[in-house]
Amino acid sequence: MKFTASFTLFLLALPTAVVSSSNDDFSLENYCRTAQKIIAGTELDAELETPPTFKLYEKSKPQPFDTTQEDLVVPQFVGNPPSAPDLQTVLCKMKDAGSIRKYLGIRKAGRTKSCADVNRAVVESVLAQNPSLVPPNIDYDIDWHCITGSQWTHNSPAVTAYKDDAGTLHLVGKSLTGFPWWFPASKIPYIGKFLEPLVGVYYCQVISAESVKSILQGTIVPPTCGPPPTNPYSIFNAWDCPMKSSSTDETL
Repeated sequence: MKFTASFTLFLLALPTAVVSSSNDDFSLENYCRTAQKIIAGTELDAELETPPTFKLYEKSKPQPFDTTQEDLVVPQFVGNPPSAPDLQTVLCKMKDAGSIRKYLGIRKAGRTKSCADVNRAVVESVLAQNPSLVPPNIDYDIDWHCITGSQWTHNSPAVTAYKDDAGTLHLVGKSLTGFPWWFPASKIPYIGKFLEPLVGVYYCQVISAESVKSILQGTIVPPTCGPPPTNPYSIFNAWDCPMKSSSTDETL
């Protein structure tokens, strides 16, 4: 079959399809795309945005955040905690279920879950793919919750796995939520356009599948620490696990 030049140009102009991910694909190529499905109870395949540096990642925002945007875009960054460099943390900037329903359709999402639910799904995925692994007792801590971008980025990437004094393995997600999806940011004079990108966001720092596998195999031993802080109203909401290095504290 011969193609005319005009037909070839038409094919090249077609939008590129987003790679589909299942609800248990936590490869780094799909991690935050899968996490977004879990957080919002959605089957939508998000487009991953992967800034090459943490500085650029700090400035990124998940989309949509207004009615002119039709795509679900989730920024992802992968790094190692300064105090536990053998561990690998994945940072996902996502949208909650309410904002997806608001901007993309009422039937496009279920209910919002937590970073702890993502950590649990990662472990279940690793165990399903490696049936010979015998998991220890794992405590899935409630989210280490932040209320400002500077708290969420402080000493990031964050530690997401630790052992307590009794030797029990804990997985913890570091979360940040913005204004609720119904917050009328766009109607606020002068500053509304700056607030709108923070409506309905759900940020998570969670453990990678590779780190979970290494911990269960015994090739990585998480640090021994007390639990993360539960008071998000402290200045940095810092956790001594220990985390002595500091990244920038710019607001996301």
